Amino acid sequence: SAAAAFLTLDGMESLLSHTYFQTVNRTEMYSDVITAILPSMNNTNLTEPVNFTIQHKKMNMLTVPEASMVTCVYWEDKSLGAAAKKIRRWSVEGCGVAFTNENYTVCSCSHLSTFALILQIAEPPPDSDFLEWLNRMCVIIGLFFFALAIFTFLLCSWNPKINNTARLHLCLNLAFSHLLLLWNDRYLEDELACTVMAGLLHFLIVASFVWMLLEALQLHLLVRRLSKVQVIQRDGLPRPLLYLIGYGVPFVIVGVSALVIVFKILAQFVILGCTWILGLYQTNLFFQVLFIILNSQQGTFLFIVHCLLNKE
Repeated sequence: SAAAAFLTLDGMESLLSHTYFQTVNRTEMYSDVITAILPSMNNTNLTEPVNFTIQHKKMNMLTVPEASMVTCVYWEDKSLGAAAKKIRRWSVEGCGVAFTNENYTVCSCSHLSTFALILQIAEPPPDSDFLEWLNRMCVIIGLFFFALAIFTFLLCSWNPKINNTARLHLCLNLAFSHLLLLWNDRYLEDELACTVMAGLLHFLIVASFVWMLLEALQLHLLVRRLSKVQVIQRDGLPRPLLYLIGYGVPFVIVGVSALVIVFKILAQFVILGCTWILGLYQTNLFFQVLFIILNSQQGTFLFIVHCLLNKE
C-alpha cells in the first residue's frame, strides 16, 4: 500500500484556466487546482482508480442553469508526433465523476496528475426567427377569429334562450391577452410599463381560465343530450353570478399575487390546461410549433364550434 499526497496550488486556476478545456459549452473553473503524487514512485498510472473529493468554488447558483454539468479533468502536458508538438490542455481521459452535489464532487481517476473541476454551463437555445414569425402569424389569425366570435355572440345576445356570457367573456379575455403578447416587445425597456403589462396579462390569463371553468360548469349543468349541446338562459347560472366569479376570482388571485411580490415571498399558481402541457416539451421544435399553433388558435376553435356549428 502507498499513501498519496494532495497539494492545493493556490491561484493556479488563473493560469491553467478553463479556456484550455475543449468543449462547445461555456465553461468556468469550479475548484482550486490540486496535484496528487505518490512519493518514491515514478509511474503515475494506477491499477485501481483512486477517489478523491474536491470542494466547489462559491458561485452565484442563480445564474447557473440546471442543465449544467460538473466535469473532473486533469492537466495533460505531452509531446505529439515527430515534430514534438506540445499539447497542454485539460482532459477527461481516465477521470470521471463518482458523485456530486452543490458543495463538492467526488472524482474517480485511474492515474495521478494535476486535477480540477470545470463547470460546463449549458446555453439556452438561440431564438428562432421562424418560430417568432409563426407565433405572430398564428396570433394574428387567432385575433381575427376572436373578433368574429365576439361579433357573433353580441349579435345573438338578443335571444333570451341563449346564454353566451361565458363564451363572450372568454373570447374578450383571450383576445386582449393575445394583443398584449403582440405589443409586449415595445415596453421591455420601460420598467413601469412592463410591470403594468405583466400585471394586466396575469389578470387576463387567470380570468381566461376561470371563464373556461365556468363554461365547463355550464355544459355540465345544461347538457341535455350528447348530440345537441345547448345553454338555456333560464336553466344556466345567473348572469350577475357569472360576472362575479369570472372577474372577482381573477381580481382576488392577482391581488394576492401582488401582495406576495411586495413581501418578497415566492408563489406559484399552477393552472392546468390541455394544450398548455405541451410547454413541458419546448426542447423539441415539433412541440414548440404545436404549442404555438394550438394555444394561439383558441379563438378559431371557439368561433367554429360555438358560432359556425351552432344551429341556434
